[in-house]
Amino acid sequence: MCRWRRREREERRKRRRKKGKKEKKGAMLLCLSIEEVREWRREREEEEKGRKEEKWAALCFPHEEIEEATVRVVAIREGKERKKR
Repeated sequence: MCRWRRREREERRKRRRKKGKKEKKGAMLLCLSIEEVREWRREREEEEKGRKEEKWAALCFPHEEIEEATVRVVAIREGKERKKR
């Protein structure tokens, strides 16, 4: 078999493997319990609320105060993410 055909075949195999991995991830998501899904939704809603509050702060306060407030919010969020890990 010539080289380029062999190379094509190997590339096809790689693609198939990648597709398989994606399907497995989907199956993992189906294994989540209802409580875990609700918790995940709650966390996303809280994050969205935080974003809305930041936008509101940007409209209401002078520029220097905004920077301090957003820095605090970001620091708090990073702390939460570290705890999860």
